[in-house]
Amino acid sequence: MGFQSSYGNEIAARVLEHALRQDRVANAYLFRGPSGSPKEDMALEFACGLLCDQAGTGAGDVPCDSCRSCRLVRSNSHPDLFCVEKEGGSIKLRQSHEILKEATSKPYCSGRKVFIIKDAEELTLEASNALLKIIEEPPSYVTFILTASHLGGIPETIQSRCQIVPFRSILSQTRGDISRGRELIAEVLAGSPAELGFVYSKRPAEERFSLLEDIETELKNKLRKAVFCDTKQDLNRLRTLESLHRALTALMQAKKRLLGNTNALLTLTVLFVELRRALVLVWRKGEDECL
Repeated sequence: MGFQSSYGNEIAARVLEHALRQDRVANAYLFRGPSGSPKEDMALEFACGLLCDQAGTGAGDVPCDSCRSCRLVRSNSHPDLFCVEKEGGSIKLRQSHEILKEATSKPYCSGRKVFIIKDAEELTLEASNALLKIIEEPPSYVTFILTASHLGGIPETIQSRCQIVPFRSILSQTRGDISRGRELIAEVLAGSPAELGFVYSKRPAEERFSLLEDIETELKNKLRKAVFCDTKQDLNRLRTLESLHRALTALMQAKKRLLGNTNALLTLTVLFVELRRALVLVWRKGEDECL
């Protein structure tokens, strides 16, 4: 798939690519995304980068797709890559024990071992508890990549030890709820940024990202309308485009900060202040011909 082809998931791609380029890889990742998102494809791409012979050398693109390790990953035959899938609707204790056994032995031909655990929300309680033992204190050469459609079935003890990377569906780039996005923007313009920041910072991480995605969808929808609008005066149209661009820039910065585990209260409060400044003059009903 490649990191450069991750349309709609550019932020997630940049986070993973940066980790590979800087050789700052976490012990465990949790790729969260709905059905239709590229989380499994990106898990395999990231695993290929981790096992690539160029990893950590700064010598070129990773994965390079030309070294022996990359070729083995692409042919599903790399001895240091392990993919775990549910059996009969769940991931069972036996499978976690197999992971534990394999994780305690050194890599066969690469610098690390990578375990991709698909549909991690389907781990049984016993399997989760067994897996937690190795995720808490993994060997330095082990990296776990868990994928899940939602976080509800994954114990907080496992989530807290993973770097969560959210993905969006690529089946429809207008996945967000436009009416909800519009309501959220109206709430920002009418309320206190500090109070809203406090409220939404207390929500689960998945809900916070859903909030930002809905606002992003609404802003992009307004931007498209403003670009092709032929009823506005040029000055008003330019002001609208600049304001929407400022709002989208602030939103993307906030998403990046949240991915970097920056303080959620501070990040959201700053975002709501920036959205209010950018949109207060163009979101009035009297200037809504093209919005």
